[in-house]
Amino acid sequence: MTVPDPNPNQHRDAVRRYYDVNTALFRRFGGDRGTQTVHRSLWAEGVTSLDAALSYSNNLVLEEARRLAAPHSRLGDLGCGTGGTLLYLAPRMDRPFTAVGVTLSPVQAEQARRNLKPFPHCTALVGDFLRLPLPDAGLDLAFSIEAFIHAPDADKYLSEAARVLRPGGRLLLVDDFLNADRILTVPEHRLLAEYRSGWLASSLMPVADVVSRAQTHGLRLLTRRDLTPHLRLRALPGPLARGLLGLRRRLGLNAAIATSTAGSIALQQALASGAILYQTLVFGREATGSDA
Repeated sequence: MTVPDPNPNQHRDAVRRYYDVNTALFRRFGGDRGTQTVHRSLWAEGVTSLDAALSYSNNLVLEEARRLAAPHSRLGDLGCGTGGTLLYLAPRMDRPFTAVGVTLSPVQAEQARRNLKPFPHCTALVGDFLRLPLPDAGLDLAFSIEAFIHAPDADKYLSEAARVLRPGGRLLLVDDFLNADRILTVPEHRLLAEYRSGWLASSLMPVADVVSRAQTHGLRLLTRRDLTPHLRLRALPGPLARGLLGLRRRLGLNAAIATSTAGSIALQQALASGAILYQTLVFGREATGSDA
């Protein structure tokens, strides 16, 4: 069972440092190619280039935004990184829209504002998605790509997302979730602990837990899709992975790059074994008594 981080402020500061330090490395070694994307590439059917694979999750957001009925859409990227998703959406939206991205990292926010300068209807703010600097019911679509996992309190994240969405608005999550359909082995539990620690993944939980929590905040699951088969995993032979992770612990290597790399190794192993699933969830914001 996942519980709120006992010190969410400390966790928030750790996530900020994590991205301040690692963003340049993620872009350099993650295949960025000018997309400003720091999330995973997805090689779905018909995807033949790295650019398209890196943009696949951005296109999922675009498809959801195009389904909105509002003549002028208001979008929010909760955990926007360097603005890659908004940069993808800006020239492709087929109706007027405004958008705001929120990130804990001043380094990322500054880069995002530079990237979005050609699109004055898009902006980026430094802020905490547990206390969003956004008005009530101000968004038609909110989304987080590989950001929900960092929330030290999943309930507060979902509560804030519901607050800033208008009735009928949608929340899209693309992230890692525990596979509740299988019993984890002892080595897999160790991998999950390494992943949680290395990637500050406080809200790693089964989809059913997220759905249940979301319902308490007026968010109803509309669609769920498994993206795991579209990942090109770089899993290592089990003994080698365990050896590398054990060596890091024995040597006490706790610098950001060392813990992040360990978390990445653990994630790849857990995805390959099926302990973790990479999925997209879309929720609809239901009207409540306070909306009357």
